[in-house]
Amino acid sequence: SKSAIAKLRGVAPSGKPEAELWFEVEGSSPWLVKILAIQKPLSIQLHPNAKQAIRGFENEETKGIKLDDPKRSYRDKNSKSELVCALTSFKAFCGLRETNEAIETAKLFDLPEELYAPLLSNGPRGWKEVIERIFSGNWNQCILDLEKRCSEKIGNSWDTTAEEILKICEFHRDDESILLLPFMNYYELNAGDALHVKPGMVHVYLEGMAVEVMEYGDLSLIHI
Repeated sequence: SKSAIAKLRGVAPSGKPEAELWFEVEGSSPWLVKILAIQKPLSIQLHPNAKQAIRGFENEETKGIKLDDPKRSYRDKNSKSELVCALTSFKAFCGLRETNEAIETAKLFDLPEELYAPLLSNGPRGWKEVIERIFSGNWNQCILDLEKRCSEKIGNSWDTTAEEILKICEFHRDDESILLLPFMNYYELNAGDALHVKPGMVHVYLEGMAVEVMEYGDLSLIHI
């Protein structure tokens, strides 16, 4: 946002986008605290748990990937659990739906069965293959079909989810990760509401201001 953080600080806007306001804590603290001011969707993210962080860090060290290399994913051995608490109306996709609900949602949004077939045959164990299929296939037409379906009246609470998917299509129409969104839980938080984003929980923040508290460590994340 070009104005939200400046307004919060009581200063004149700089005219430039300001995404985060950091709080520096004196001494040793187990937490990183910052305020997010989101005007358009951020990237889809996953945070590692402790075992993944240690394994990933040591693997990249062995490969000789420098800490400041843009291709580096693990710059420390810490897990990245976080809490986001809304300061204003705040929108997010966070976490995968329960398997049966995900299947019904996929049908509702007219996703091809080949995309979610592993859930039909393997239940929750099929999620890995579903995500691999999303990121390894050519789904351009499928994305266009999803966009068309979202532009129609689906009914009940689904219209809101569809509207948010449409907004993301405006920014990232060629990004196959859009196909992951119908499988994710959609949240609209009021000021004071919070989400606990556990390690390994896929999430994307869409719009609004919030306080983000996360376990201390380098802020490099795994981005999809």
